[in-house]
Amino acid sequence: MQGRVDRWFFSDSDPLNRWFGVAHIPVDDFVLRAAQEHNIVPTTQAAWSRWGAPEYKTFQQHIRAHAKKCGATPMEIEHRWWMRQ
Repeated sequence: MQGRVDRWFFSDSDPLNRWFGVAHIPVDDFVLRAAQEHNIVPTTQAAWSRWGAPEYKTFQQHIRAHAKKCGATPMEIEHRWWMRQ
């Protein structure tokens, strides 16, 4: 992957750039399936749309830990998953 994903989405002067590294990734069926396929989160029977704050926070923490291991931000990980589809 060439360059940082934030450069693809925002200009260098965009004030959103400072939030890119701490942003949560959106949760949907695609993202949940990709996280499960990469063994980042356990398979669950509960629909993500029915999660409470604890499940959501745990999911985002697992994604953030995985991204850190990869030397990326959570948004970069999510973008990689989407680009593979």
